[in-house]
Amino acid sequence: MCDYTDSDGDGPGDNDSPDAYVHVVVDNIVYDMARTENPPYTSATGFAVGNKSFGEGTHYYHFECWDSWTVVRYPTSGELSFTVSD
Repeated sequence: MCDYTDSDGDGPGDNDSPDAYVHVVVDNIVYDMARTENPPYTSATGFAVGNKSFGEGTHYYHFECWDSWTVVRYPTSGELSFTVSD
């Protein structure tokens, strides 16, 4: 899960662009994230990806968001990681 915030209050898809998005990219695979809370986007609004299963080992990820105006990546460079163990 991640929290999306936009100082102008623009949410993904609010600017008549069906292509706006919030994604998590895990091991170079893009997963769409869906809103779990209602706006306003000027404060943290939750987004989550559905149930996914990841194999054992370390996985690398980052988030990407586009509100039809600006693309944001977190972290701005590099990757975050998580480990799945048996």
